Amino acid sequence: MQKGFAPMIILVGILVIVAIAGGAYYLGTQKTPTTQVQNPVIISQTPQPTAISQITPTSSPNPVDGTTSWKTYEYGSFTFKYPSSYYFTGDPAFFITDTKATYDSFAAGNSKTPSNNNVLIISGVSLNLDRRLDPTNPNLLATPEQALQREINRAVGIPYLVSGSTNVPWENANGGTYDGQKNFYPTIAYEHIKIDGVNAAKVVNDNNIYYFIPYKDKAGDALVRFVIEPANSTLINISTQILSTFKFTQ
Repeated sequence: MQKGFAPMIILVGILVIVAIAGGAYYLGTQKTPTTQVQNPVIISQTPQPTAISQITPTSSPNPVDGTTSWKTYEYGSFTFKYPSSYYFTGDPAFFITDTKATYDSFAAGNSKTPSNNNVLIISGVSLNLDRRLDPTNPNLLATPEQALQREINRAVGIPYLVSGSTNVPWENANGGTYDGQKNFYPTIAYEHIKIDGVNAAKVVNDNNIYYFIPYKDKAGDALVRFVIEPANSTLINISTQILSTFKFTQ
């Protein structure tokens, strides 16, 4: 062995040892730390009962509609109620007011039409409802809807004259004139309502409110017509309540 070769072997050995030691140290520092798994804490939430108010049962009072203490007025085939504290007369029309001075003035004949807004004049009348399309044929009848429309047109509409040769629908007709012309009553739109369980009609026209209530009496088809004025009265809501108490007596 050459003399200079031995130190070389020794040097290589030292380097190998250092490399092994360094590698071992490196691996030791890179070792994945063991994760400490903690047992999860489970909190049990016991549902709490909902508090329920204890209500002591009481007897239910009879329903009050605001009109139970009103006075009742009977007129022909129907009745209705009006406020007991109001001033009322049924002759010649149903006149209602909430002030005595206004009532006394009307009763004395000083005012037959409402000149202020704290009065109501309700005109009511019962009529036969003519459904004959042809007076010579009693079996040829209009429908109740046609007959109602005709009464509304004739009560509210303003007629105009047309030629005698014009074909005027039955609902819009009301006879002719001496010179051969015909009256034409325009069709008036109305609101469908119920009064005393009956299909009725409501029309607001020229500061008046009209109610048309068809029914059947012993003689056949009939109609109750109300005209309420003025429509801008401060008591107009009272008229609605009055109509809600309307009842047929026949």
